[in-house]
Amino acid sequence: MTRVALLGTGLLGSGFADGLLARGGTELTVWNRTRARAEPLAKAGARVAATPAEAVAGAEIVHLVLLDDDTVDTTIAALRPALDARSVIVDHTTNLPARTATRSETLAAADVAYLHAPVFMSPAAARAAKGMMLVAGAQEIFDRMSDHLQPMTGNLWYVGERPDLAAAYKLFGNAMLLVMAGGLADVF
Repeated sequence: MTRVALLGTGLLGSGFADGLLARGGTELTVWNRTRARAEPLAKAGARVAATPAEAVAGAEIVHLVLLDDDTVDTTIAALRPALDARSVIVDHTTNLPARTATRSETLAAADVAYLHAPVFMSPAAARAAKGMMLVAGAQEIFDRMSDHLQPMTGNLWYVGERPDLAAAYKLFGNAMLLVMAGGLADVF
C-alpha cells in the first residue's frame, strides 16, 4: 500500500481521490480547507485530516489540487513540518510559471522533492484516469513517480526539468481552449 495525501478536495481533487481509491493499492488521507468538502471521501475509504500537516504525516506522495499559487504556498508552509524527507509533492494546481519556478527552486534548496503536474481533464476524467497530465521537474523525481502518475491519466507527458514549463503549457492550453470556444460561439 502506498501512503498518499491529497490536499484540495474540490471537483478535480475529489475526482483524483475517487480514482485512487477505486484503483486500490493506496492508503489515502485527504484534507480540504472546508472539511465538509472532504467528508464524502471518508465513505469511500479515505481518512480525513484536520490540517495539512496531519494529512501528510507518513505520506510517501503528496498531491496538491488547490486554488492558486498563494494557496499552494500557504499549504506547503503548513505541511512542511510533518513532511517526510523521502516524500514527493506533486502539484496539480494551475499555477503561474514564474511562481512555479521560484517554488521549485526554493523546495529543491531545502531538499524537498517537487513536481508540477497540471492537467487537462474534468473531474469525471480524473475519476476514470482519462485526459492529459503534464509534468515538469527533476528527471530523477519524475522517474520515481511515473509508475504512480501513469494510472491517474490517459496521457502522461514529461515536458522536462525546467520547473515552469508545464505551467506555461497549461496556461497556453487554457488560452487555446478559450479561443476555440470563442470562435465556435462566434460562428454559431
